[in-house]
Amino acid sequence: AYSSRDGIKHAQTAVASGSSCARRERLDAALAVTGMDDESAGCVSLLDLPHDALSRIVSHCAAADLVAGVAPACTLLRSVACDQSLWEDLFRARYAPLLARLFGGEPPRAAAAEAGWRAFYYAFRRSWPALAAERGHVVLQLGDQYYDVTTYLDDHPGGPEYLSDAAGTDATGAFDAVGHSVRARELLRQFALPEELFSAA
Repeated sequence: AYSSRDGIKHAQTAVASGSSCARRERLDAALAVTGMDDESAGCVSLLDLPHDALSRIVSHCAAADLVAGVAPACTLLRSVACDQSLWEDLFRARYAPLLARLFGGEPPRAAAAEAGWRAFYYAFRRSWPALAAERGHVVLQLGDQYYDVTTYLDDHPGGPEYLSDAAGTDATGAFDAVGHSVRARELLRQFALPEELFSAA
């Protein structure tokens, strides 16, 4: 049996990642949904809460906590933790800067619908350059850095097709094989995507 004290303790543990200030904010937000404070949290079973309240609580958890901690706890929490709308919200929160820059603020819905939001949440970190290419962006990976060279296509001395053909791929080998000059490498820096855009991915 999953007691009320165990349920609330698990919710508290699941929202306990990050800095102490962030942990406290997430816990307060989770408890606010239920109308409880720390003292009364042990008096009500987590499983007695309405589905929407449980969804709000687990939405404050990291994806890893949902998969490893919340979902295995019981059937009800598994259904909440696997809810597609929850994973869509997690996806939008994690990838918001990247979506704003390359996808008009909206995720590629066809890919998400095909995979399901939970699977897409994890697959997106590998597939976003190719998905950006489908939207007309020429994003290349060179080493650990990503570059959006879309606006440079017509100015590329080797012609736009070399860049277009490499869109959405790791082009490190091809870039190095050509033997680009120091000037070309300096010019490339202006097309670097800020790391915070893709570091979440």
